[in-house]
Amino acid sequence: MVSVEEAARIIKRGGLVVYPTETAYGLGADALNEEAVRELYRVKGRPWGKKLPVIVSSLEEVEGVSELGRFMSASFHPGPLNITVKHRLPWFGAFRISSSPVAARLAELCGPVTATSANTSGGPTPFSPEEVPFDLPLVDAGRLEKGPVSTVYDPDGRKIIREGAVPERELRGAEIAFDALKKVRPTGREESRALRLADEVMEVIKRHHGRVILGGSVAKGTFIKPLRDLDFFLLFREGDDLEEKLPLLEKIASELGKPEVEYSQHPYVSVEYRGVRVELVPAYDSKEVRSAADRSRWHVEWVSGLPEAVKDQIRVFKQFCKGIGMYGADLKVEGLSAYAMEVLVAGRGSFIKLLREVRGWKWPVRESDPVDEKRNVLASLSREKFELLREAAGEYLKAPGEEFFFPKAPGRADMSAVEVVELERPELPEDAVWGWAKRRARKLARSLKGHRIKDWVVVVGEKVWVVVRVEQVSEMEVEGPPVKLEEHAKRFRAAHGKVFEREGRLYAVEKVAPLGEQVNLVEDKEGWFSRHGNPEVARFTLGLRPWEH
Repeated sequence: MVSVEEAARIIKRGGLVVYPTETAYGLGADALNEEAVRELYRVKGRPWGKKLPVIVSSLEEVEGVSELGRFMSASFHPGPLNITVKHRLPWFGAFRISSSPVAARLAELCGPVTATSANTSGGPTPFSPEEVPFDLPLVDAGRLEKGPVSTVYDPDGRKIIREGAVPERELRGAEIAFDALKKVRPTGREESRALRLADEVMEVIKRHHGRVILGGSVAKGTFIKPLRDLDFFLLFREGDDLEEKLPLLEKIASELGKPEVEYSQHPYVSVEYRGVRVELVPAYDSKEVRSAADRSRWHVEWVSGLPEAVKDQIRVFKQFCKGIGMYGADLKVEGLSAYAMEVLVAGRGSFIKLLREVRGWKWPVRESDPVDEKRNVLASLSREKFELLREAAGEYLKAPGEEFFFPKAPGRADMSAVEVVELERPELPEDAVWGWAKRRARKLARSLKGHRIKDWVVVVGEKVWVVVRVEQVSEMEVEGPPVKLEEHAKRFRAAHGKVFEREGRLYAVEKVAPLGEQVNLVEDKEGWFSRHGNPEVARFTLGLRPWEH
């Protein structure tokens, strides 16, 4: 038995070693040393024309990797997926970055190392040192858990050469995600246009205020097309009142278009410029976080430092969230902010690995902000959208499809048990209207007796509509008093028609009032609603999940 360090020294000298991988014991040699590789073929009895899998410590060590191959590596590595490459060395057939601590360390110490099973060609796969048929230096990790061997995947032909530990449906899911990325990742020309627009706005701002930085997804390098917004943070001294800076922000914005004052933690100004929404946000020029705007500055710095491969994985998740209706932390959506998506993907390394984890999430959920550990970046996520995200993750991993990223136009919902109620829109800021409307919708849904709520949504326009869809029933069971409470039981029998006894307690069967009648009662009692709205609103707001249309 030898240590990992000694095994690396043996490999560097041209020798062979046996070492544990994430699936089985492997036979290791310097993958770039032809003499050592030929000795491996001789010892193993492997035909010379049959190529070898190789473990590397990074993609930079491999030549000839296709664009899809790089994406698959980002999606599944470290892990048991061998990705074929067209390498100049005739024996170098596929590569992987190993999730085995021993194999990963060995590749880090001595460079690319062969990863063929430590058996004679065609012999049984060894999962323990005792099963290895060679008298060679061995790094002993005891008995490994017996399971599937590593998968071999050809990105050029999009085919599985050898089935193994990575399921086919996850590979197909990554292929579809790659195709979605190709549609939403901005081209070089589109990135240049975004930066050119940013420079134009920056020039206008600096005529009035010198200290300003570009923020948002454009600055981070994670925006998806089409370009919709540009964020600028105007920095002020710590003692300044940021609300008093609104006139300055409005003056700047007026040179770009028609300014509008918006409200978040503190006011900011937005304006439409050349088809792009520009936001001018006041913030403190401080290293301490005093507001959400201050924190956003450090978010840009943190995300900008992520590898480009991770940024592509972030773009995929952003489009996935957009497709299933999760993109946005405001009260209208109650989903995930762009930064929350960036943090989630960066912490797991890939879109597929994140979905694996999300599938098993339990409520409530928390994810610490890397630049402010006390802050939960998932605080905006409602229970409803949490369930939606978890369901979508499970469905995608089970049956991936492009409809998760690009849903078709919604079909007509089942209108047999749908009620649309129209509310007068209150004089409140946009975000506040959504919060107000959702509270009313929850109260309405709780007030419906005898109907199982299948879904409800809020639609905000010139009016506000609450759309409720229920499972329509004609009767419901009402629980009464114990039979031994004779006086109570007598009154219960007198008040109800169909009464029966079960386990010493009385129950009655009552007719359920139609949905519309119950809504009318809530209207009369609460005084929120003006009249029933147009059912056409419901046809395009209720029905199937986005990916099911």
